[in-house]
Amino acid sequence: MPIVPVKENTVNQKRSEIGGGCPSPLGSSPLSDRKQKIAFSGGRERTNRKMKIRGFIVTLFAVALSFAPQFVKTSSAAGGYSSKLISPTLGQVLHHGQQFRIEWASTFPDINLNGSEMEIWLSLDGGRTFTTWITFTSAHNRYYDWTVPNTPTNAAVLDIRFGREIPYYPETYSPQPASTFVIR
Repeated sequence: MPIVPVKENTVNQKRSEIGGGCPSPLGSSPLSDRKQKIAFSGGRERTNRKMKIRGFIVTLFAVALSFAPQFVKTSSAAGGYSSKLISPTLGQVLHHGQQFRIEWASTFPDINLNGSEMEIWLSLDGGRTFTTWITFTSAHNRYYDWTVPNTPTNAAVLDIRFGREIPYYPETYSPQPASTFVIR
């Protein structure tokens, strides 16, 4: 049986002769195929432009966040909070069960201290982590009578933190590694 060419092949040949190429599987014309290619490449350009703008915004946001801590007064140089431990002193040996007075001197930001609080935290690893909470205390206090826990270490460090909820002042850390002491 002889194979007879179908009309569609003739249509395809004529399209290729006039520069139309082969038809789209969706049945669109060569002209609409070119429009789709142009629209597609234009869409790619728009997508690239959007991605560049998004990248620029993300970079701008990251730069803004890197400067954000400078806008919050938390350092002692900017009139923020700082604390200096008076006792225990460097190398002092404390024994578990002992009643001991923790004393400190603090410098506060220029804010009303009513409603402010301080926390005392203990590190047993030289100040790398502060895992043991000791107490909350008023910002007006300068000492706390502490019962030394049964947690032997040669690298005990205290952190005296300050903060306020309303109006908000961020919790500010003041670890005291210069006053590392011993618990036996």
